[in-house]
Amino acid sequence: MHAREWITTLLIYNLIHKYKRLNLKNVCFVFVPCCNPNGLYLATHFKKYKLYKNNGNNVDINKNFDCKWELGGKFKGKFPQSEWETRDILAIIEKYKPTASLAFHSKGEIIYYKKYTSLANILSKYCGYKIVESKTSFGGLSDFLNQHDIPSFTIEVGSDKLHHPITPRHLPSIIRQVRLLPLVLSYLI
Repeated sequence: MHAREWITTLLIYNLIHKYKRLNLKNVCFVFVPCCNPNGLYLATHFKKYKLYKNNGNNVDINKNFDCKWELGGKFKGKFPQSEWETRDILAIIEKYKPTASLAFHSKGEIIYYKKYTSLANILSKYCGYKIVESKTSFGGLSDFLNQHDIPSFTIEVGSDKLHHPITPRHLPSIIRQVRLLPLVLSYLI
């Protein structure tokens, strides 16, 4: 979602590689490695954009979903789902009809949740991240999914002591912490 958090794109590609080797019955994982390709390109190719969060239109696509969008603050877009990235994510949701979702962001080693406290507690046991109830988040993907009764958790990977952007040298420890979360959640739902 956020350009400067490109470590999560590397994380997802790693999870895809690990999960494709599993022989799971009745489980389908849909991984979306990058929800903001234009923002990612800016953040990784131009020094002045290395801390940039938004997309090519300067919209924070994680504030652009139709879930109390009007409370989302700055950079939320002209209207809910105004951005092609948001609409593409919604098309994936419509096509695959997920029963749960993990949205990886960075940083803080936190699991943000709404409504699904017991699931958040179980996920926390598998990665060691603290759980925090999300009360002031609006217009985000997890907000949108939870509003539609799809358990969704925002996972902030990497220590809060790290600086944006988190570099690939921290990827192995992040992978060790969160690699089981998709599998655990799939068996809980």
